[in-house]
Amino acid sequence: MMESLLRKSYGFTDRKASERVTSEMFEDKRSANCNICRNFSNIFDRSHRLSTSHQNKLTERFKIIRSKMKMIRYDSIAVHDDQWGSQEDFWCYFCDKSLKKHQVYEGCTIEYLGYLHHLTDSEHIKAVKSYLKYHGRKDKFEMFCKKKADLEKFLNKIPDAKNKYLAKMNFIHQKDVTHIKEVEAERQLLVSEALQAPMTVNSHETSSSGNEGCSQASTLPQNISRKRNANLNLKPKICPWLMKSEKECNDEEEGSEKPVYIIGPTIDTLKKHVAEQKKKMLPIKRLGANFQRKQVYSSNWLPSFSGVWNKGRHRQMKFTGKHTR
Repeated sequence: MMESLLRKSYGFTDRKASERVTSEMFEDKRSANCNICRNFSNIFDRSHRLSTSHQNKLTERFKIIRSKMKMIRYDSIAVHDDQWGSQEDFWCYFCDKSLKKHQVYEGCTIEYLGYLHHLTDSEHIKAVKSYLKYHGRKDKFEMFCKKKADLEKFLNKIPDAKNKYLAKMNFIHQKDVTHIKEVEAERQLLVSEALQAPMTVNSHETSSSGNEGCSQASTLPQNISRKRNANLNLKPKICPWLMKSEKECNDEEEGSEKPVYIIGPTIDTLKKHVAEQKKKMLPIKRLGANFQRKQVYSSNWLPSFSGVWNKGRHRQMKFTGKHTR
């Protein structure tokens, strides 16, 4: 019965008909999601590959690939250091794998050199041809590939771009070095001025020490004593924030203790500044904004609200309290 059905349905011999049934009906078909449509469609299904939606999305994908290929410029080659762009990859839909976009060449990273190397590869050209044929496209494979002459042209222009990059980096380095030298010179000048001020003060103290100091100075050579005496009349240089006010000078003349100089703001000034900044955030016309807290008031200003602010009962505070009705 089965043999007659096979002869009637397919028109082959018993052997060929049985082989056809087993190969087509009972064999597992391959399946994989389409990476272009991304809608869980089977890419191995020919009806899906030739569908209008798949072809439209494939056209959009080809436009994106062409726009990325135009970013490879032969006139302005970008050069960076060897660590730049080491993590940037690109996905080739024709070869179905991830590749490096940039490549290190002679100690420097050349932008899009890895992409250009892949486009000129023979395996990539074969993959493009098979991809276009598999998806039923009539586009030319040259649109998605590059020639070896383009790669040689790109490589010949790398030395000039590299020299420009090194000259630019050298200029930036020299600029930073000069700035560092200027800052260091200013620092040395400030340090020398700060060290000269206590030396002159100590020289004044030694000059008024008495006969012992004079006897020791007389034993020194004449040239050394002249150099020291030349600085005796110089006024010490003091920072503006360490200058004494008239009140402090008068206190010192009266014999009071020497004040301790504090460089920079203190904790009290910081708290005062923080309080002022908080007040600025409050509304100007708020209740009690102009209230003078430091002013002393007597206890008679408080009105009597039936002993609310006093101790005891209302009957006791009515006559014995400070505030009466």
